[in-house]
Formats: sequence, C-alpha cells, structure tokens
Amino acid sequence: MINPVAGTLRYLRTHSIEPLELDTESAAYDFWTSRTIDKLARQQRVQPVDNIESLYGAWLGETDDGFEQFVEELRKWGDAEEHTL
Repeated sequence: MINPVAGTLRYLRTHSIEPLELDTESAAYDFWTSRTIDKLARQQRVQPVDNIESLYGAWLGETDDGFEQFVEELRKWGDAEEHTL
C-alpha cells in the first residue's frame, strides 16, 4: 500500500510464494518438497537423547538476554502506522 501523502510504500503483503519453474535436478528442489520428521532427522543426523538430564541447564543464553524485550518492541513497531528503517 502506498502512502498517498508521502508517496512512500507503507507495507507489502505477500499472499503466496510459488516457484516459477520447478527444476527437480536442482538442489533448490528440496526446499519445495515436504519430508517426514523421521526423514529430516536422518538427513540432519539427529540422534535420540540417551539421558534427558543432559539437557537440563543446556540453554546457552542468559536468563534475561533481552530477547523477550526485543520481540515486544518488534510487535509494537509492527502495530505502528509508519515505520522508519
């Protein structure tokens, strides 16, 4: 949508994304194909966790690393009428 006063783009909404031409020989073809969870796990070499306790305290970020505040500010920015980058 164009801001009629300033003549600038206010927002752009994408309704769908589709490949222009699907080349099944291309490495990009995998992007457009769905895989099962099992197939993804094998492809990414994900292994089951042997000891669930090994995951405790494994988060690398600090308790208050500012992520939640960033997301809140991003939401407020998204709700604003005009944006400046």
